[in-house]
Amino acid sequence: MEVEMKSKIFTIVLLLSFGACTQKQSDQLSQQQKDQIRTELRTVVDSMIATSLKLDADAGLQFYWDSPEFLAINPDGSQCDFQALKKMGIEGVKTIASMTLSTSHADISVYAKDLALCTWIGKGEVVLKSGDKMTYDPDALTLLFRKIDGKWKIAYSHESAAIANGKAKKS
Repeated sequence: MEVEMKSKIFTIVLLLSFGACTQKQSDQLSQQQKDQIRTELRTVVDSMIATSLKLDADAGLQFYWDSPEFLAINPDGSQCDFQALKKMGIEGVKTIASMTLSTSHADISVYAKDLALCTWIGKGEVVLKSGDKMTYDPDALTLLFRKIDGKWKIAYSHESAAIANGKAKKS
């Protein structure tokens, strides 16, 4: 009786293990699928940068997930939800005369068909309408993307930056 019970337990464990392995393999993305997602996200990130340089806060917000689950960590360590980010973006853009961005490193890690992480490191310079200049060097962004309704949206962002302030040089 005891041998028969051990045999049944062993068979159940073996079947569960096999099922778990089969499930994991079917959930894994092929290299081609990962490359496709990376290509999609590079296009999104390039569009984000282009939109940022145009100082169009409304257009820039299209890249973010308008959800109570969204969270942003700002360079000063504060955090905000989507509504606070929207307000900061709209008000902040009104104070900017010009902005430049340069990328030194960008990488995309794909975790699932609808989940990927972008790490972006670069430099930013912002000239305010007041004439003050802020340099973000380095500026590092971690962006967690989720594919929602067929579009990649930022569900979480974390920015860290070394910020230097000064006066813009007059040309």
